[in-house]
Amino acid sequence: MRLQRATPAPRALEVATIGRIEGCTSPESADLAPDGETLVFGNCAHVVGAPAYRSGRGIVYLRGKSFVTRARLDRRAGLVVDERTLIAGLTGTHGIEFVKRATPMLPAGAALLCEQAGPQMEPGADVTLPKDSYTTCILAFDPATGAILGRIPLGCGSELSRRFNDIEQPNGIAVTADGAIHVSDMAAGNHAAAWPPLVPSAIYRIPHEAIDNMIAGGAGSADAVERIVTPGFTNGLAVSNLDGALLAVSCSDQDPSAGAIHRIRAEDFAAGRQPAPDVGGLGVLDGGGETRRGTLIGSNPRTGDIHVFTQDGEHRALVTGGVKPVRAPADLNVCYPPAFGGEPILIVTDINPGGAPGEASVVVLDLSGL
Repeated sequence: MRLQRATPAPRALEVATIGRIEGCTSPESADLAPDGETLVFGNCAHVVGAPAYRSGRGIVYLRGKSFVTRARLDRRAGLVVDERTLIAGLTGTHGIEFVKRATPMLPAGAALLCEQAGPQMEPGADVTLPKDSYTTCILAFDPATGAILGRIPLGCGSELSRRFNDIEQPNGIAVTADGAIHVSDMAAGNHAAAWPPLVPSAIYRIPHEAIDNMIAGGAGSADAVERIVTPGFTNGLAVSNLDGALLAVSCSDQDPSAGAIHRIRAEDFAAGRQPAPDVGGLGVLDGGGETRRGTLIGSNPRTGDIHVFTQDGEHRALVTGGVKPVRAPADLNVCYPPAFGGEPILIVTDINPGGAPGEASVVVLDLSGL
């Protein structure tokens, strides 16, 4: 697709709200399980304004205060919370996805959650924790029971760290049809400023056949992992419903494309290159997605906009009831639940940076026709 640019004032595109969960704590990402009904999301407890991190200008995650919620999506009832605290005692929960192809250790349909994002601090403390005191990871769990099925270590002391570097803030996660897990690193370890990062912002591809080895953590278990360095930083990841490609959004004032959505394929990982973006000029993005008809979507938490590029390339901005669906939209997931007759829904989370616990929401929007 040829690079498109954002229009200065896109026209509003009104869509209906299917359901909304209030009382959430800064959810970064929510997704629908393969059963088309079970929705799970992490509540990412954090503080903004901690002097020890960038003189109070950044997000710091509170150790042990994040948790996972399970809800149910129903065509008539909308969104209903089944288990407010399915898993407790987590830290820095970000992107969430599901296993598409089983491994001996992980069944198809297991949930995958980016966890232990840094920087971290103990609740009530005024200093951040050294990053070798925790290990960033992908947490695998049963979305029905919350049972922990395993962890893919990504941080200090992990095999991936020995192969490349430690992942400082595992943020976006997406699983392609071949079963490969993709995870992005926001590289937030520089406590003085956002730039330059201490490790490269990048996207990592874990082949399906390497997943169990990485959970086991044996020597050389990360040797098959591939990486693409992303100069504009990368936040959310998604898989296109149109062509199955990986979609990655950029998330930095340093981004040369000024806020872009990149379409990435396996050959790009083999070459270690980030391809030119499909869309640019959208500002600091957080999440992205694409429908089966080719409608491309990206969220900007700073402005509150959810940008939509329709099949003919027209740039619109989603509203529901005439207003923006949430204050600070983070990750997006475009899903096709069977109960909705082949039409797409959009799951949107409100990261609500600096907000108090219980002040954010998760919303499901009707994208019929898009």
